[in-house]
Amino acid sequence: MRTRLITGPVGLPLTVSEAKTHLRITSNAEDFQIQSLIGAASQFAESFMNRKLLAQTYALYLDEFPLMVQLPYGEIQ
Repeated sequence: MRTRLITGPVGLPLTVSEAKTHLRITSNAEDFQIQSLIGAASQFAESFMNRKLLAQTYALYLDEFPLMVQLPYGEIQ
């Protein structure tokens, strides 16, 4: 069984503006770093939980058709 990403996530689970409000940052000087940290934290969380945080489309390829298909990414929408 293997998967292939068809359509990746659009955006990040948290906006830079939301993060800046939470962190009480008012300047725009660190926007790129904040965006990078949000992306890194999202990837870590997805890997740790074995779930995707945002909607994505995958193709699942099976060598044979089993009686029950267990998806590798947890619950789906």
